[in-house]
Amino acid sequence: MDYDYEYLYDYEDSALKEHKLSDKVKWIITAVAGVLLIIAVAGLIANAAGAFGGSNTAVYRFEAEDAVLDGGCEVIEIEDVTCVGEFVNNNTVPHTVTYTITSSADTEAGLHVCISADGVDRNLSDFMTIAVNGVTVSVPYRVVRYADPRTWADWRVVEVCDVQLNEGENTLVFTGGYPGANFDYIEFVADKGITLAANPPEADAEADI
Repeated sequence: MDYDYEYLYDYEDSALKEHKLSDKVKWIITAVAGVLLIIAVAGLIANAAGAFGGSNTAVYRFEAEDAVLDGGCEVIEIEDVTCVGEFVNNNTVPHTVTYTITSSADTEAGLHVCISADGVDRNLSDFMTIAVNGVTVSVPYRVVRYADPRTWADWRVVEVCDVQLNEGENTLVFTGGYPGANFDYIEFVADKGITLAANPPEADAEADI
């Protein structure tokens, strides 16, 4: 049998080229898959770091009973929780809780409040007004919902808004509204590089004596 050697050569050369091309495509696919795997692993590591203390934020909590109380509200205890009770506006002398917060630098911090109320679900602004360094904070519409049956021990932590704190002392005044609520504490979510501390004005006065 006669063979066309030129044809055979062309066929073998073409098959060799196809084989090399196939290997190249496989290499590219493997390389891309490897890069995607590295990116996925890096994302998992980053998420794990955030979950185990890698976050750049810290939470600072300050109890309402440690602040300055005025207008008639007083410290009470509800099922082993010490808080400020009768936090209302009684049309004569408003009940207020005043914090003096010292910040190590200018910063924006997320403000949360922990309150309870034995009544219907209400918008947060019905329960209180807030002023930071003399400027009233625009409290967003945020309904505080309670479980049934409702009790005064049903505490809710509500995200209010971001507030601007200046380096040094900052005054935050919380004024009770309608209906009355019990007030347990506030929290700031701020950058880890910032230090926040509570410093009641009367404590300064006592220290100066």
